[in-house]
Amino acid sequence: MSAQVRAGAALALSGRYAFGGRDAARGLQAWADDAGVRLTIVDATSDDVQTARAIRELVGRHDLVFGPYGSGPMRAVQRELAGSPWVIWNHGAAAARPSPIRQIDVLAPAERYWLGLPDVLCERGIELGHVVLVAAPSPFSRRLAAGARDALAAHGATPLWVGELRPLAAAAAVAHAVRLGAQAIIGCGRREDDLALAGALRGTRLAVALVLCGIDGAASDLGRALVGWIGPTQWPPDGPQPVFGLPTGAQYPAAQAAAAGMVAHAAMAVAGSADPDALWAAGVALRMQTHLGRFSVDRDGRQTGACPSLVDWVETRWGLERRTIWSPDASDHAPLDEPPDP
Repeated sequence: MSAQVRAGAALALSGRYAFGGRDAARGLQAWADDAGVRLTIVDATSDDVQTARAIRELVGRHDLVFGPYGSGPMRAVQRELAGSPWVIWNHGAAAARPSPIRQIDVLAPAERYWLGLPDVLCERGIELGHVVLVAAPSPFSRRLAAGARDALAAHGATPLWVGELRPLAAAAAVAHAVRLGAQAIIGCGRREDDLALAGALRGTRLAVALVLCGIDGAASDLGRALVGWIGPTQWPPDGPQPVFGLPTGAQYPAAQAAAAGMVAHAAMAVAGSADPDALWAAGVALRMQTHLGRFSVDRDGRQTGACPSLVDWVETRWGLERRTIWSPDASDHAPLDEPPDP
């Protein structure tokens, strides 16, 4: 690989997904600068059609192509590239499965977000049969909910009630949970769903688990109500930094994108070229460690190594802070082979 590697990405630098897209762009750029990769980032404007078209323009002209932030835009890419040979490195779409394309997932799937939650709830004295689950009507939310139900089932429990979560009906859902005698509520929604549910939960005694609670920015959204609330994170606050570091203020989309760059570059080194068949075979076979944890995928490119940690919020002398309260068992997620030197 003597010639400079060319990488491309279609990311939302504006619109609904701009938070994740801009942060992912910073992570990819940090990796590219360190690795000496020439990176092109196209603004996909949070539009599914434009995202798919942008990816179509990038493949074949770049050695490595990274997908968008957001499962909806990624599914548009899947429709656009279905049946093509190109490899797409997925760093920001946790619910874009099954996939009709050669998609290699670097982040853990949505179904694993709540894997450790039953252990945490039991430690807090919560009876798992008194847990309510509410899910928004979206593909991402349904996958979150399926994973939460499976996690409870692994502990011999079923939810006390499973309800639909819509922002305008959040208060009614919380009131119903309280009437049923729930001890905890698991929210499986998008940011707007979690914000509505969080507002309705203020002042209740329910244990709370929301996806929003896993990210640093939740403190500015929810304030002191966050204390004790639980959330999943692909990159815990006490987790390692990539060897090249990330820009100040970078959050989980940047960490995920940077990891995708590391993995893709390592796979290309193994493949010896950007030939799609060789790159796909190398990516599927690759085993390595990144700051997100263990990377390994199955023969369809689905992530099998990484698993989110769980955090909760505490009030400190410096303000609200996240702390890690559950991590994947070290014996199941031990470091594997180091990546080859690109």
